[in-house]
Amino acid sequence: MLLLTFVIASCSSDNDSKEIVSDMSAKFLQENFVGSEVAYKLNDEVKLGVSEKDLINSFNKFSEKVKLEKKAVDIEILTINDKNYVRFYNDDKSVSTVALLKTSKIENNTQNGVKMMIGETVCTSGACANCCGCIPDGSYCSACELNNNDCRRTTSG
Repeated sequence: MLLLTFVIASCSSDNDSKEIVSDMSAKFLQENFVGSEVAYKLNDEVKLGVSEKDLINSFNKFSEKVKLEKKAVDIEILTINDKNYVRFYNDDKSVSTVALLKTSKIENNTQNGVKMMIGETVCTSGACANCCGCIPDGSYCSACELNNNDCRRTTSG
C-alpha cells in the first residue's frame, strides 16, 4: 500500500511539473529578461520552467541591450543562504548571477509550489567566478571575497 501511494504521488508530481513547464514556456518572452517567470519551486526543489537555451538567449539579449557585454554559454541554479539564484557562465570566464524571486503560488497544486521570476539586479564578476562570485542582495551585490572591486552591478526594471 505504501508503494502504491508513493507511485501515485510521483506521477502526480511529474504531471504537475509538465503542466507548469508547459505554461511557463508558452508565456516566456525572450525579450523580457527581468521580471520573467522562468522557474518554479516544488517540494523544496527549484527547477527551470523554460528551456536553458531560451533563458541563455534571453540573458544575452538583455546583456546586449544594457551594454553588459557578456555572452552566457551555460547556466546553473544555485541556493545560497536559503535564497535562489540563476548563475550564467559567460564565454569570457566571468559569471553573472540573478535572484529568483517568488511570484505566485502554483494553481491547483497540492504541494505548495511557487513560480519564480528573474530579479532586476544582475551581479557580474570575473576574479571570483571560480569560487564565490558576487550575488544580488536586493538592489545591490554582495562583495567578492577575493577582490572587493570585482563585482559589477546592473539594475534594470
